[in-house]
Amino acid sequence: MKNKKKQTFTREIFFAQVKNDYYSSLFTFFYSTMFVFLTIEQLIPAAIITFIALGIFIFGILQILNRKLTRSVSERLEIFKSGALVNQEDLTNLFKDVMNIPKQIFSLQSFLYTIAIFLLSLFYHYFPSINLDWRSTLLSYLACFFGIYICATGSLRCTEKICNRYAEEIVEKGINPDIINTKKNFGTSLSVKVIIEIIVPVIITNVLSFFVLLQGYKPINYRHFSPYMQIFRIITIASASLFITINVCFNFYKTIKNELNKLKVSVKEILKDSKSEKYTRTSLANEMDCNVYIMNQILRKFRYLVVKASQVGKNVLDTTNQLSIISTTLSKNSLEQSTDVKEILSTMEDSNSLSKNIANRILNVSEGAENTKKEIESSLELLKQNVLQFEQINVSNESIISGIKNLCSQIENIGDVVTLINNIADQTRIIAFNAELEAVSAGNEGKNFHIVATEIRRLATSTMNSIQEIQQFIQSIQEASRKLIDSSQNETSLIKEETELSHQLESHFDTIKDTSALTFIKANNISEIVDQQTSSFSQIVITLKQISSGIESFTVSTKTISDTAQKMKELSSVLDRL
Repeated sequence: MKNKKKQTFTREIFFAQVKNDYYSSLFTFFYSTMFVFLTIEQLIPAAIITFIALGIFIFGILQILNRKLTRSVSERLEIFKSGALVNQEDLTNLFKDVMNIPKQIFSLQSFLYTIAIFLLSLFYHYFPSINLDWRSTLLSYLACFFGIYICATGSLRCTEKICNRYAEEIVEKGINPDIINTKKNFGTSLSVKVIIEIIVPVIITNVLSFFVLLQGYKPINYRHFSPYMQIFRIITIASASLFITINVCFNFYKTIKNELNKLKVSVKEILKDSKSEKYTRTSLANEMDCNVYIMNQILRKFRYLVVKASQVGKNVLDTTNQLSIISTTLSKNSLEQSTDVKEILSTMEDSNSLSKNIANRILNVSEGAENTKKEIESSLELLKQNVLQFEQINVSNESIISGIKNLCSQIENIGDVVTLINNIADQTRIIAFNAELEAVSAGNEGKNFHIVATEIRRLATSTMNSIQEIQQFIQSIQEASRKLIDSSQNETSLIKEETELSHQLESHFDTIKDTSALTFIKANNISEIVDQQTSSFSQIVITLKQISSGIESFTVSTKTISDTAQKMKELSSVLDRL
């Protein structure tokens, strides 16, 4: 229970005041006695009465007022210590109340001590055992006033130290930042401290020195002193005043030094570890503490930026690693695709040359069919003219048989050519099918190529169908030719049936003429198809060249991406080291 009582805010403030007040009162008493040269008979009752009154004042009046002044704040601080006080508004109000305590205690203590020393001075004048004259009473009052002022400033420092410690914890927990922007400090500002701790003590000591010199060698406490005693008295008082002035100045220097050390620690934390979450504690008591708070805010934002930069660096590093892998894979694939496209381009160029050869051969077939048609027409005319010329039937028949054999030979050649065309069309269809597959694997870049390959395969299939029809017609022609040969041979042996056979031959020649005409038309159609195929192949070759050029450009772009990814990787490493 004792430990808990000692840890309360009220008890801390009270015991800090007790210690300060006793030392200050002891100094004040002996300091005031130097002004009036109390005798032993006067000193003993004065000391007894003074310290009894001081005890009553401190442990009676001051303790009651202190408890009343700090009880509410002390209770809320206990709640804060337990962790139950988390609302920012409540924390802000508690912070303000804590920071107002030193000012309230300073004002209250200054007022009460002023009244107390006034009453004590009157007591020194009217108490029979002391009985000071009015001049000595006034000097004693002035000396005591300086003493109680030093006591009040000392009490202000003690209470500020305690309140600042609690304020640091509250600020660290989190208060409303808007009040910090509105009010820069919540304790005693540095300018007020300069006035309280330096300017006022200097003024009071000068005033006291003036009164001591003004009194000169006049009687003190109804007694006369030698010049040496007066000089000793003046030197002693001046030394004590100088000691007090140096002490308060040193305390002010320590205050400034402590605040500067806080700023120094904040800067060192930034330089030591930019990612550290450690911040310098501050109470916002004065301008320097406010600067520490601002430094903490800057440090917090700086560390946030550093962490974000580090995260961005890691993300960039991961992305660049993936980008590097992808670019390497794309580069490898593009090289393979470039090789494949070049092979396809070479194959298509060969196919284009082959298509041109097929076109030339089909042109020859067309010319042969045209010539065959003309010859058949001529033979048919001749056959009509020589129907009645029996003698010439045998010769004409032999000529016809020979012509038919030649025709069969030519038809067989045509069949070979058609077979060759059929094989070429089949190979073209397979190549077009493979090209479709390659276009599909190329994705969007091979979309146009896929359309062209599909059209080529469709044309190749159509060509094969037409060639099958041509083969059927060739078979029909060959069959008809064989029949014609048999018929002609029979006519040779059967002259009587020559006329009838001649009519049959005429009919057969009409069929051959029609077939030749049809062959001519089909050959022209095949020629047109082959021309279209050749044109398509040329367009495919141009497209493949463009694709090859695009793949080479893509390879260069991939290399550029890979180099850029490497640079980004180096940059992300720099960010990660921040």
